[in-house]
Amino acid sequence: MSLFLCVYLPDWDIQAMRLKQRRAEALLSIRTPRPLLLVVEQARQEVVGRCCDICRRRGIVPGMAVAEARALLPRVEMMPLDGTAGARLLEKLARWALRFSPLVSIGEPFQDHQLRPAADCLLLNITGMEHLFNGPRALARRITALLRHNALTCRTAIAPTLSSAAALARYAETSAFIDDTADIPAAVRSFPLAALRLSADTQSALRETGVTCLGELMALSRDQLAVRFPPELLLRLDQLLGHRMELPPLITLSSVPEAQWRADGPVENLEGILLAAQALTDQLSQVLTQRNLGTTLLTIELRGEHTGTSTVTIHLAQAVRRADRLWAAIRPRIEQLRLTGGIEVLTVRAEQTPLLPPEQLHADTCTAWRSNLTMAPLAPVLDILQTRLAARCIGMAAGGQSHIPEQAMRLNQLNTGQRNMASPASHASPDGFAITPRPSLLLAPPQQAQVITGGPSNTPKHIQWQGRIYTCQQVIGPERLTTPWWTGTPAVTRDYFAVLDQTGQWLWLFHEVETGQWLLHGVWV
Repeated sequence: MSLFLCVYLPDWDIQAMRLKQRRAEALLSIRTPRPLLLVVEQARQEVVGRCCDICRRRGIVPGMAVAEARALLPRVEMMPLDGTAGARLLEKLARWALRFSPLVSIGEPFQDHQLRPAADCLLLNITGMEHLFNGPRALARRITALLRHNALTCRTAIAPTLSSAAALARYAETSAFIDDTADIPAAVRSFPLAALRLSADTQSALRETGVTCLGELMALSRDQLAVRFPPELLLRLDQLLGHRMELPPLITLSSVPEAQWRADGPVENLEGILLAAQALTDQLSQVLTQRNLGTTLLTIELRGEHTGTSTVTIHLAQAVRRADRLWAAIRPRIEQLRLTGGIEVLTVRAEQTPLLPPEQLHADTCTAWRSNLTMAPLAPVLDILQTRLAARCIGMAAGGQSHIPEQAMRLNQLNTGQRNMASPASHASPDGFAITPRPSLLLAPPQQAQVITGGPSNTPKHIQWQGRIYTCQQVIGPERLTTPWWTGTPAVTRDYFAVLDQTGQWLWLFHEVETGQWLLHGVWV
C-alpha cells in the first residue's frame, strides 16, 4: 500500500519573506526582525494578506484594513504580498527534500478563507521506505527538526493518499499517522470542505445545501452529488479516500547546477555584488560536491531592468568544484564589468559538469590517482591567465602520433571546445613524446640556409643563415626521416644534423635528398 508524507508550512509567505530578509541581511547588515505584515490591494484598499504570530497575538487577522492593523501595532513592518518569491523558495525547498524521497511534489493551494491562496506544503512519496530513517514517524520528526532549526515551523502527517495526507497535515490538531485507507473517513470527518481542495464556487454551492464539513458530505448519496454538483467534487472525494490515483507534477533536480541571487532593486555597488557572487560560488560548490561533479565551463548571467541581460562565459582548465578555485576565476571577470544602471538578478551556472568522484588525497598506491593530479598545480595558473588574456593566446603542448618533428607536438588552445584542457586524457603522456633529442625551438616553417659540406656523409662544415656564417665545431648525425607516403603527397627524405657552432650554440638543420636544399629547422635555447 502507498504511503505519503505531507509537510505543511503555516504562514509560508511570511517565512519565505523572512528567509529573503535573512539572506539580504547576511550581505548587508544584521538587525532584529520586526513584526511583519504582507499587504494586498482589495477594492481600492490595502488589507492584510498575511500576518506573523506577533501580529496575530495583537488581534490582527488577514482581511483587516491596514490602517486598523497599524492602530493595533504601530511599529509593524509592511511589505507587498509577492507570491512568486514564495513559490520559488518552496521549489528550492522541494529540491532539498529529494534527499529523503525520490518522488517529491508541491501540494495544490487550499481554497480556504485566506486572500490569494498559495501553495504551502510538500508531498513526499515514502512507499517502500519503511526500513529507511528508522520508519516513517522518525523521518517526519527528522524533517521537522531540520526545518525548525532553520526557523521554519511545520506540521506533518502520514497517510495512504496524497489528498488525505495534505488534509491531515493542515487541519488535524496533532501530527497524524494512518496506514490504511479504511481509517481515512473517520479521521477527516470533522474537516471543512476546503480540505478537498474544491473551488470556491463548489464550496459555496455545498454550503447553500447545508453541507459544511466532510462528514456531512460523505453521508450523501453519490448519485445526488453527481447530478447537483460539478464533476470535481466526486473526483476530489475519490482521491481523498483512495478510490482514484492522483499523479501530481514531480520535482526533479535541475540538470544544470546553478545558484541565483535576487535583489529588491537595482544594485550598482561593486562590493555588494562581489559579496553576493562569492556567496553564490559557495552554494554552487556545495551543489557540485553533493552530486560528485566538477565543472569546466561557467556562465555568469546578470540581469537588470535598465541594463538588460548580459552573460559572461568562463572556461576552466580543469574540472573543479572547490569554492576558492571557482571564485579565483569568477571574481576578475565581475570586476571587469560595467555595472552602470545596476543589476537585479545574478546567476552563476555550471554548464559543463563532468563526473568528479571523491579523490584519495594521501594514498600513493594508485597510478590513476597520480595521473589525475599531474596537471593540478598548473590548472589554477591557466584559470588566472585566462581571466587576463584572450583564450586564443593560451595553449598547452600535446604530443602527436608522428615521427615528423613539426607534427610530433601540437598546441591545443583553450577555445578549441575541449572540456578539460588540464586532464591527462587530453594530453599525451611522457611516453607519447619522441625520446630522440629535439631542439627547444622549432622554426615554422623551416628557413633556408647555405651549407658547405665535406666528407662522404655530406657533413656540414660551414653554414650561412640570416646573413651570418657559422663554423661547425661538432656535428651529430645524420638522422634520416621520411615523411609519410600514405597521406597521398610525395614522400620527402630528410637527413637531420645537430651542429655546434663557434659560439657554443646548437643548430638543427636537415638536407632534403630529393631537392638537395638545406633548411634550418630549430635551435637549442
